[in-house]
Amino acid sequence: MEKEFINFVATVLNVNSESLSLRSGYDGKVWDSLMHIRLAVAINDRYGNKIPFEEVGRIRCLGDFYNYIKD
Repeated sequence: MEKEFINFVATVLNVNSESLSLRSGYDGKVWDSLMHIRLAVAINDRYGNKIPFEEVGRIRCLGDFYNYIKD
């Protein structure tokens, strides 16, 4: 599931999936504040609204997003 998640995020960010890991985080370039919201919405749409809106601002890396969707 982790690899599929990274591949999905790579399509949202429009980057190569090999450049991402669960440690990848908000950098202000590829992943800026607008993309942060877009990622949260895309992940919620794909995986079933598992990220509470009030928690989105606390997310700092892909691993934080992943923790909400992994089973």
